[in-house]
Amino acid sequence: MESVDLCSSGMSDWLQRNSKQPSETSRWTEELVYRKVCELYGEANVDWVNRSEEAGRPYDIWVGSSQSDAAELFVEVKSTTSVTKHFFEISTAELDFLHGKGERYEIWRVYHAGTSHALVAILPNRGENSRKKRSDLPIYLKNPCRVLQMFLVMLQKCFLCCIAFTFLLLCE
Repeated sequence: MESVDLCSSGMSDWLQRNSKQPSETSRWTEELVYRKVCELYGEANVDWVNRSEEAGRPYDIWVGSSQSDAAELFVEVKSTTSVTKHFFEISTAELDFLHGKGERYEIWRVYHAGTSHALVAILPNRGENSRKKRSDLPIYLKNPCRVLQMFLVMLQKCFLCCIAFTFLLLCE
């Protein structure tokens, strides 16, 4: 897990001025991450897709440039007011998108959301694990029936492959 430094003068001032009530933490957290991503990549290259309202996309922030598709990055923000709650909900749409984008999809987990003591971690569920559709992250799926259905289809395909392989061996 990679941590993000929120101690730059602009970020710490913003944290001090903008602490929120728990009911407002989701929007607050997205704005916090948006400001940090702008600091890292430049505001002209960053789009907070939920700025005015929830857009329903499987990411909250997009980083890119009109010149190059290769530099594209998708950021999903997950927050908690706790410092010890490591699991979070993720939709099947987010999970599918994560697997499709690999290293270009990051989950930024914010602990102590809504306070001046907020901590941000970039979760390492990308790269090789994404390509294999494997994750060691403690996540909670919003639609476990869909996931179970996907698992059963994969199991069925695997089972059919084993039968075919066994048949080929017997026929030799």
